[in-house]
Amino acid sequence: MNKIILHIGLHKTATKYLQHHAFPFLDKSKFIYNPEKLDQYVLDYLKAFGDDKKDILPKVVEERKRLQDENPNKTIILSREAYSGNLFSAYKYWDDSITLLKQCFPEAKIILAFRYQTDWLLSCYRESIHEHHYQEVEDFLCFSKETNKFYKPNSSRNKNGYANLYALNLDYNRILSKILDNFGEENTHTYFYEDFKKKKEIIVNSIERFIDSPKIKVKEAKGIPNRGYSALTIKLSIERAQILKSRNLGKYVHRPIFFYGKNSIPAGKQNYSLLDKDLYWGKHFLRDNEEVRSSNYPRLSQTEKKNLENSWRFITKQILDTKDYIDWDILGELRPILDNYYKKLNKNFIFHNSQYKIPSCYL
Repeated sequence: MNKIILHIGLHKTATKYLQHHAFPFLDKSKFIYNPEKLDQYVLDYLKAFGDDKKDILPKVVEERKRLQDENPNKTIILSREAYSGNLFSAYKYWDDSITLLKQCFPEAKIILAFRYQTDWLLSCYRESIHEHHYQEVEDFLCFSKETNKFYKPNSSRNKNGYANLYALNLDYNRILSKILDNFGEENTHTYFYEDFKKKKEIIVNSIERFIDSPKIKVKEAKGIPNRGYSALTIKLSIERAQILKSRNLGKYVHRPIFFYGKNSIPAGKQNYSLLDKDLYWGKHFLRDNEEVRSSNYPRLSQTEKKNLENSWRFITKQILDTKDYIDWDILGELRPILDNYYKKLNKNFIFHNSQYKIPSCYL
């Protein structure tokens, strides 16, 4: 049976680079990259609630088998950060996500990247602001300045309905162990984001060997792909939201976006989805993570273009951060607290891939 390879993240580890500048340029006579129907069925299986799941797994298996039967000499590669679960919970339900993937692809090979936890949490916070969770980093990471301790997320503290995660939950030993237990060491390729930043070509070459691919004609990215908001933009975004809400103008503050849970946005492409259209794809959902915009996008009228260009997202990303990216260490006094915790935790991180040493910043 031909191979299935899952590139599952983690989020914020340059996954977009591989998705946009490497995997699309694989030899199409040997690889099928992100087949739309199979990809959507897997997303549906991960996103469905309760009994809605039971009818989807057979469809995933059926579509996987169809692709394998029709393409006996090709490797199927699926690349989605969503497969790893909810980044805004620091992968609290990681075990559940991996169990579901195992049910879909029992013999899959896994590609997974790690990023030093303190830096990952900061990047995740930047992403949360990008998704309109306008709060200070301490509130996002559940840190109390009064007690100088982290607390478990709870509704009594969360008055704005924004995402918050328990910052001490990002245990890479637990994450890696679950992968190895389900898919085996020989079927798992892991590397570090820090190594990727320093020696991208070497990491890409190691992925080529793992998936048994000739050299990929990588199309290099211009600039910094998927760069998070600057510290200045984050500060201005929070202040803007607070001012608007204090003046009863909260309708001009975009509602916060969630990726998992009953208030989460749809994932993938609706036309291939097996899920109930009203429940999972209803008109109350936005079709993307942008400011509210016309369903005609990208074919916009002049009025629609003007509305989009006046949106806060457009102003911050296309003007403020493009013209002058003003940044500083947002974590401030939180950084040494997180560093102290994670450097101790990572002493127990047993990294299985002998090609790479754990970067010194982890320890």
